[in-house]
Amino acid sequence: MKLPVALAAVPIIALAPASLARAAEPRAPTAQWVVDFAEQQCVASRAYGTDDKPLILTLKPSPVGDVMQITLFLKLYSTEPAMEAPVTIGIDDAPPITAGLLSYSTSQRNMRAIRMNLPTAAFAPMRQAKTVSFKARGIVDESFALTHMPALMLQMDRCLADLQRYWNIDDADRLQTRAKPQQYLARYFTNDDYPIVSIRKGEGGIVAFALLIDETGRLADCTVTATSHVPVLDAQSCALLIRRAKFQPAVGADGKPAKDSLVNRVQWIMPD
Repeated sequence: MKLPVALAAVPIIALAPASLARAAEPRAPTAQWVVDFAEQQCVASRAYGTDDKPLILTLKPSPVGDVMQITLFLKLYSTEPAMEAPVTIGIDDAPPITAGLLSYSTSQRNMRAIRMNLPTAAFAPMRQAKTVSFKARGIVDESFALTHMPALMLQMDRCLADLQRYWNIDDADRLQTRAKPQQYLARYFTNDDYPIVSIRKGEGGIVAFALLIDETGRLADCTVTATSHVPVLDAQSCALLIRRAKFQPAVGADGKPAKDSLVNRVQWIMPD
């Protein structure tokens, strides 16, 4: 189906350089910001490296605007499984923020992703920031120079507003009936799904998420809106729902199947 002009896809730039070595000065960008006005998400990305040593910083707000997902993609050969760790995020001269990160290998060879979820209020200083740094022992120690952040965030706000209109998030009155899961969402999770790393650490928590459901009842996107502060549980929640969940699509004012969104949460409790 043809997308509205405001949601037409803009190609995201290729990944570019990285090193885990501590930088004396913030890394300068090697390309401009690119905003991907995609059908199911808004993603801003910027390269900070070269083709042979890629490093890219990406920003993805949740569809309901509660959380900003920050991800670093870098070239790093690693046989390590997915790992979680505390990370310190520094934004200009403001007091550092402590959050959690998930580091995992991507489908692209020798590429590693480092993902963090920040509540919108905690991310807010970065909307005007000049620098941002990420420090997690043994995983990452990088600092980035930021430019044009107010203009970038204006574009992201516009993209998010378009996304909310496209998926009827901003006005559910356009729908006769809302999308519904074919069974309770909790039934898509089992004790066998509990991440081993979280069992070993005795971790649990509540993950809130926003789901985008298309006209066929397919789950098009899942984004964490309130973190459990356990990154692997956040990631596992969306991964399982995307793989398993099935929905009855919404019905629009015209009586035809329509796009819709659903905000819900799951609580991870240590299995007996």
